[in-house]
Amino acid sequence: MLLRFRVQGVFDFSNYSYAIVFNTSGQGGTPYANTFLAGFSNYSFGWFVGGAYGTVQSPPVLVQYYLTPGSTTTVGTQQIVVPLQQATLTLNSNGQNSEFTLLFTRTLLDRPPIGQATPTPTPSPSPSPSPSPTASGVTPGPSPSPSPSSGSSCSNGQYVYICSQWFVNFFVLDRNGVPLDALGINGRNDTSYSLPLPTNQFFDYVQQLTKPAGALNNGNPNASIAGGEIISNP
Repeated sequence: MLLRFRVQGVFDFSNYSYAIVFNTSGQGGTPYANTFLAGFSNYSFGWFVGGAYGTVQSPPVLVQYYLTPGSTTTVGTQQIVVPLQQATLTLNSNGQNSEFTLLFTRTLLDRPPIGQATPTPTPSPSPSPSPSPTASGVTPGPSPSPSPSSGSSCSNGQYVYICSQWFVNFFVLDRNGVPLDALGINGRNDTSYSLPLPTNQFFDYVQQLTKPAGALNNGNPNASIAGGEIISNP
């Protein structure tokens, strides 16, 4: 899968994290930045470039999310070790320092949900109007035990845990993990944007990722999403 992420200004990797978050569960819908309203139930995996993660490197940071039992707001993350040959990050892919391109093998996300009974959850702040999609707590460690039956309904050809439909969103976060922008007309508070990704079909989405005219503007072009592209070929 190939992802392009564009901002209105230029990237500021020192002060901001640029994130691509997926819901691969086969249930629910789009992961939204305003988790105070939407919770974390639609968060499965996230790619992060810059900001609180300290470095801009290839491959970038990949985390898997898990919820504590019975909660949609208390979330933990487990960093996934990404082999060099399975993900490539190209900075300044448009020559204007406003776009990066990430190419990754989808098998990286072919893994069951993390079992909720085993991990010690990463503490998250009390809900507030602008909570973090957990830029903190991304500390490598032993992988928690998966739930034996989780994800079995998502078998998709040669992939065991890849469902036939994913959802995606782009975020910009400050160094504290507070969202500053997201796809959709209402920016970081948007809960209307939705882009289903049919993983068993070829697709090339550009217009669907373009911020609409009249979208809320946070006043900082370096922290404002312009759009992007997602290409997938099963």
